[in-house]
Amino acid sequence: MLRNRLAVLLAERNLKITRVSKDTGISRSTLTAISQNDSKMIQMDTIDGLCQYLGVTPSDFFDYAPIKISTTITNMDLNIESDYEMTELEFEININIEKNEGRETYLAVGSLEHSVYMSPICCNINIILSFDTADNAQKFKVSVVDKLSPFLQIQLRNDMNHAIYNAIESEIEVVLDTMETTIETVAEGDYLYDVQQIVFSLTINDIF
Repeated sequence: MLRNRLAVLLAERNLKITRVSKDTGISRSTLTAISQNDSKMIQMDTIDGLCQYLGVTPSDFFDYAPIKISTTITNMDLNIESDYEMTELEFEININIEKNEGRETYLAVGSLEHSVYMSPICCNINIILSFDTADNAQKFKVSVVDKLSPFLQIQLRNDMNHAIYNAIESEIEVVLDTMETTIETVAEGDYLYDVQQIVFSLTINDIF
């Protein structure tokens, strides 16, 4: 697992991306992608320039653990009623681990904590996430999480949350496509909105 620490390095120095872009000539879009660890490839010249600018070495710039982690969301079951109330959401998340010793897969399950009305303004979807067994939860903590630095632990949480968010967003779009997607009157109110422009945030409990 390899991640850059640009966001942390900037925060420690009270530097904004706009300022760094102006000082280094690196575009804001590139710096944003790097700081969010969304960039699949970083040019050597960019790393060199940032290390010089920040006064750090590549080992300071990157954090690494000899573990490859990927997640797969499967078996998602989502139900949205005609008044756009989400009443059911269940899914499984496979956490795939590759280490020198071999490969392991851990299974966690997620479910909707309580029903929620979808809204174009914003609604919060609360997800309860847990491992399939207590033994697997403990094994994952000892053999995976405890092997990561605090920074990489945060990155792992972010990666999992991002994967879950994208999967839910895609499933919501599929479900809404089967419903009437023109502008309609909401059953509980007098205002109108386009149900294709649903906005939501996600709250997931910490399973580490």
